[in-house]
Amino acid sequence: MKKFTKRMMSLLLVIVMIASFFAVMATTTSAASYTYNSGKRGTVCTSLSSNAKSYWSGSYAYSTLKTKAASTLRTTLRTKISSGSTVGYNGLRTYMKYSDAYQGSTSKLMLFYSSGSTTSTWDSGKSWNREHMWPQSLGGNAVEGDLHAMRPTDPTANSSRGNHKYGEVASGYTTFKTSSKNGSLVCGYYKSDIFEPLDNVKGDCARVVLYDYVKASSMSSVTKVFSSASTLLTWCKNDPVDTFEMSRNDAVQSIQGNRNPFIDYPELGWVVLGSSIPSGMTTPSGGTSSSSSNSGSNSGNTGSNSGNTGSNSGSTGSTTTTTSGTGGTYTLVTSTSGLTSGGTYVIVSGGKVFNASLSTLDAANNYVTANTSGSNILANSKYAFTLTKSGSYYTIKAASGKYIGRSSNANGMNSSSTTSYNNTISFNSNGTVNIKGTGGAYLRFNATSGQMRFRYFKSSAYSSYNAIYLYKLNGSGSSTGSDSGNTGSNSGNTGSNSGSTGSGSTSSSSTTFNKITSTSAIGSGKYILLVKAGGAYKGSYSYYILTRQATNTSYVLATGQNWSSVPTALTCDPSSTLVWTGSGSASGWKLSNGSSSVLRASSNSLYYGSGTATSWKVTYTSGYFKLSYSSRYLGLRDDLSGTGSNGCPRFRCSSTASTSSYQFYIYKQA
Repeated sequence: MKKFTKRMMSLLLVIVMIASFFAVMATTTSAASYTYNSGKRGTVCTSLSSNAKSYWSGSYAYSTLKTKAASTLRTTLRTKISSGSTVGYNGLRTYMKYSDAYQGSTSKLMLFYSSGSTTSTWDSGKSWNREHMWPQSLGGNAVEGDLHAMRPTDPTANSSRGNHKYGEVASGYTTFKTSSKNGSLVCGYYKSDIFEPLDNVKGDCARVVLYDYVKASSMSSVTKVFSSASTLLTWCKNDPVDTFEMSRNDAVQSIQGNRNPFIDYPELGWVVLGSSIPSGMTTPSGGTSSSSSNSGSNSGNTGSNSGNTGSNSGSTGSTTTTTSGTGGTYTLVTSTSGLTSGGTYVIVSGGKVFNASLSTLDAANNYVTANTSGSNILANSKYAFTLTKSGSYYTIKAASGKYIGRSSNANGMNSSSTTSYNNTISFNSNGTVNIKGTGGAYLRFNATSGQMRFRYFKSSAYSSYNAIYLYKLNGSGSSTGSDSGNTGSNSGNTGSNSGSTGSGSTSSSSTTFNKITSTSAIGSGKYILLVKAGGAYKGSYSYYILTRQATNTSYVLATGQNWSSVPTALTCDPSSTLVWTGSGSASGWKLSNGSSSVLRASSNSLYYGSGTATSWKVTYTSGYFKLSYSSRYLGLRDDLSGTGSNGCPRFRCSSTASTSSYQFYIYKQA
């Protein structure tokens, strides 16, 4: 009996060993098919992976998806991404070491909000836990256990985030960090019920929330977890997909069999939320390549023009700089070679121009709205800064006489009329600029508070995610005008080459619009309309442009840019929102964007969008135009009130034309 028992025990032991061997082999085989994330945070992804290209094909090709209506696209994408499986909440412990591997490491993973690293081994949540990007209390349980919907985070950071909505916070916020175990790294800021992560993961947050919104029908609106849909889309654009996200998408596909469509095609975020895809956006697919192509061609023409202007500046020197005080054309600078010591620049972020005329620079509402379509903008010199190079540093002097910079590692902005602060300036591949004070803080714009101020982050990676742009006044810089001209010409050649490699070129380069003085010039063509303001606004500026945009369905905006006298000519990209397409004649003139959106009036309100364009009667007297229909006139509100949160004065229609706010100056493309 003992022998029999020993034999049976030996047999069982052999069976167990064999089973264990095959179990290990099965696990090893399965694990070998999984992909470790080898991407890097902050390295912009400019091409689709081979997996993405094969996944989005046939009836799910981007060319087909982008043409669908918002609700149809949501249903279509849900069908596609639901064909995969999920790993379950407990499975995240095992599989996040693949999806969130730190630069391909098999032993470390990346903590989401801080971009720091920690051990990938699950230690019962001591080093990392599983963050619901769409909080459970707000309905996130509908996608729980889906690798696309969740991220590994520091436990302390996860707790601080709680169920705060994503959004921009104003002053008085609280900074939260990872635990000391994970290096006490900054993770973001929160105030009240709003949480603002670092800029380098804002786009990631937006694209995860879009995935969740599509994946579960119970997630009825992205505003359940975002402060607004517009904030989500802004983050999606300003923080483009990096190689970490693309590689993560590949890794999750190897495990779950599905992909996040908004990483491969962030453009679809606009479609699924019922908005138009913006041009000039950096995406892995090049889905806005036609716009990029046109922009390239435009950049070429603009560069050439800049060259000519620069050469003229060389011959006339300081005269050009001086006479530009009433307004001028500023061209986007994308590299340090475009910086000229003594040159005149404006700082732009989120469609806002920093107001350099204020005596207190670090203040709320220190910006004006800008048109940043294409490579040029129009701006008044009141908003301009003078950059002066000193060794490897730049001083930045405002029109008010103040210098901006930050000599310590605190938040805020040092501004003094007597102290010139040193700043370093560098550029990113997407054209954004990093303006860094000697204390290690980077300049950024807070859309919620309206403040342009320095923010300090211990991670230098933040420098890649300042959505700050520099625009240079054409021909500025008296001592290096001729050199500026040569540089401009080279820029033109480069731009032209860029255009030729795109999907098509365009003739809509930056061009001159001349002031007209007769109704006989009213008709078909491209026009800019400048109106005289009737009241005081941000310094009693006098003239605004009727811009082709609206913040809601009840009014059309004027630009925050303005002029103290009427210029004889303006330079602008004809495709920008400042330019209207006119049709008809002075007895019945219609304005549109050349396609589906038109300018139309009803009672006191003015609309820009679909519908029938209003036929305006255009008259000219005493040196200016008036536009009327029936007994109503087009113009700015006399008091410039009702500006909305973006600080832009609004247009209206009125039964009287007695005030100066109905006086238009019209410029026609040469």
